[in-house]
Amino acid sequence: MITSELFEAYLACPTKCFLKSIGESSKENAYATWIENRKQSYCREGVKRLPPNTLQIVDIRDLKRVRLMAPQCFVLDRAVQAQNLGSSVHAVQLIPPPGAHTSSQIVPIRFVHTNKLSRADRLLIGFDAFVLSNAAGAQVGLAKIMHGDHWSVFKMKTSLVSREVGKVVSKITALLSATSPPEIVLNRHCPECEFQDRCRKRAIEKNDLSLLGLTDKEKAKFNRKGIFTVNQLSYTFRPRRRAKRFAGRSEKYHHSLKALAVREGKTHLVGNVQLQMEGTPVFFDVEGLPDRDFYYLIGLLVGSEPAAQHHTLWATEAADEQKIWRGLLDILSSINNPVLLHYGSFETSFIKKMSERYGKPTEDSAAGRAITTSINLLSVIFAQVYFPCYSNGLKEIARFLGFEWTDTLSSGLQSIAWRYEWEESRDPAIREKLIAYNADDCSALRIVAQSIARLTGSGSGESPSELGAIRVESLRKNSPSKWHTFKSPVSDLDQINAAAHWNYQRDRVYVRSGLEKRRTIRRSKTMSRHKAAQQTIVLKAPASCPECGTEWRKRGRVRSITVQDLVFGRYSVKRRIVKYLVQSHCCRGCRYDFDLHEWYLRGHARKWGWNVLSYFIYHVVGYASRNGRCNTPCTGCSVST
Repeated sequence: MITSELFEAYLACPTKCFLKSIGESSKENAYATWIENRKQSYCREGVKRLPPNTLQIVDIRDLKRVRLMAPQCFVLDRAVQAQNLGSSVHAVQLIPPPGAHTSSQIVPIRFVHTNKLSRADRLLIGFDAFVLSNAAGAQVGLAKIMHGDHWSVFKMKTSLVSREVGKVVSKITALLSATSPPEIVLNRHCPECEFQDRCRKRAIEKNDLSLLGLTDKEKAKFNRKGIFTVNQLSYTFRPRRRAKRFAGRSEKYHHSLKALAVREGKTHLVGNVQLQMEGTPVFFDVEGLPDRDFYYLIGLLVGSEPAAQHHTLWATEAADEQKIWRGLLDILSSINNPVLLHYGSFETSFIKKMSERYGKPTEDSAAGRAITTSINLLSVIFAQVYFPCYSNGLKEIARFLGFEWTDTLSSGLQSIAWRYEWEESRDPAIREKLIAYNADDCSALRIVAQSIARLTGSGSGESPSELGAIRVESLRKNSPSKWHTFKSPVSDLDQINAAAHWNYQRDRVYVRSGLEKRRTIRRSKTMSRHKAAQQTIVLKAPASCPECGTEWRKRGRVRSITVQDLVFGRYSVKRRIVKYLVQSHCCRGCRYDFDLHEWYLRGHARKWGWNVLSYFIYHVVGYASRNGRCNTPCTGCSVST
């Protein structure tokens, strides 16, 4: 049976849905357990917030026998079932019929603890409505979601997601009826899944491509080429010379080079990697609650070892957010030439939002320069520094460099759970745990920055090869070429082979006699691009057939043509690219097709519109323009016969 739990699991990962359906045992995940407990407690609180006249019913079919004079809510004692579908509907609202001959309207209600609704939340309430409709034998056209800290109500028409819900149900049916489990694919849901360790272990054993964070489209592309493992992908990398016209563009990310770095266990560098830290480095990390757009902890690590200083800014409530932002600016202002470094876009978004909410310092101040020129280390690493890790996550790279967190199970998601637990209990031990995790992130950031500085040569005089890194430009192509280097045990044959090129070199040398050598001029081929229409005009089709005059006609397809035309205003004449639309018709009497004027249909691609032709004839006849040519500088058109 497809339940709402399996439906929700499939939206996150097909493998998770399959494992739940067969009752696979899972390793306890602290964050997953916390999320499940939070969902259940929020649902219980939501039921308490329903109107006091809420009734409990056992069977959904009992709703048909209820006669109401006003809207009323019901709580079901058991899951709703219909054929092979089952859903744990949180609550149901029954709205009286508007007329005597109409039935009551059934509205399912779902409680969601997050402030921001996701696509999965909308599909889940759509699944509730789908199952409820089949069980009650009535159409369910409206659904409600009560969510967030303020218990906001979101109303949705079920027709918006009914088709997608049906497709997902069909896919789940095919998945559960299959004899073999689905292919293991690691995705973004893995950190909050109870099967994370199991799936990652299997993926490492298989050396699966999903370890590299490939999208489904990229993975399918490699699979079509017969590449299924990271080891196979590593042999496809080819170091190529970068074209001069791409010198100013950012480097392209190569999954094959990442696979090569993992296989060889060495860091690979691409291009000229630069990390400018001319000043006092300030490594900072921010913790927040994305669902509430609330930042509660800022950690700063100023300077390098052994004189590094750590600062912590803590916000107890949302009102303290401005206080910690001002504290950050004060610390930066007290540092001589601070250089702000962070990892990822979370801190970039933090700086932007705080500047919009509470204002930013002047650009000529030390804090203003540090915020404006902050360095995102992830952007420096991306596509240029390939560490022998499956991803570019801070934890993977820092652990490769020898750093380890105080709490090995700590993570960004776990810090969210800790913050909510602290808000409920105000336990100082949880607060210290969050501060310690934030401090470890700052230390890990410093380790990564120092490593990149050494690799780029800005931190020491050592070359990348001395540090165990490999420059991609120095790699030889690992594919055999048909032009092998000639080698012979007879030294004379080597000299003969080298002399074989002399005739060619002699023919390529000439003395200039004062006359330039004529060369053919190659003209670059420019592709003609169709400009987008600036105005769309719908032409009215004739009411009757222009051939026989019969009004009995049959509609055809809509015809269109885009031309350069003139638009006449009251005091102006403007040139515009106009798209004309007209409904084509076919006369039922004489079978004559008529739509656009024959002027537009004559020729493969008519360039000028009817107004341009009229304007041209007006100049030729009215002003007696010579040579049959009319130039109109005001419109930029030049038409000749």
